[in-house]
Amino acid sequence: KPFIIVLNTVNPNSEESKDLGRELEEKYDVPVSLLKAIGKAESNFNANAVSGAGAQGVMQLMPATAKSLGVTDSFDAEQNIMGGAKYIKQMLDRYDGHVKLALAAYNAGSGNVSKWLQDSNYSDDGKTLKDIPYPETKKYVKKVTLVQKIYQWIYHIE
Repeated sequence: KPFIIVLNTVNPNSEESKDLGRELEEKYDVPVSLLKAIGKAESNFNANAVSGAGAQGVMQLMPATAKSLGVTDSFDAEQNIMGGAKYIKQMLDRYDGHVKLALAAYNAGSGNVSKWLQDSNYSDDGKTLKDIPYPETKKYVKKVTLVQKIYQWIYHIE
């Protein structure tokens, strides 16, 4: 089956879906539920999606980001998903595993998150955010977090 169909499979307990989940988790140490939630929120699993800002593919990678991740064709679902997994892993590592911060950086850029962490209006300790100033990013973080919980609950996946 095409890679994208396996990621967005109706039956995530199928062998193909389990194999993909294991591959992604082993390679990037990112929960497959988080990757599925990002793919759902970013493009509704549309490998040909292009945002108004120019982000491309399932995981909506900006061309420069995709290139830095080794993605040569952002519309190739497998490359795009692998690139997105690598990128969210980098953000999780950068922010000590804080999913909220990693998702905010995935959506708004790590430069913005770094600024927010240094601003007492948004962070009390420089390590966590009490508020996200961009409404779109605030909504995005809530949506991905909720969708991830739904995937975990319905499909019993991490």
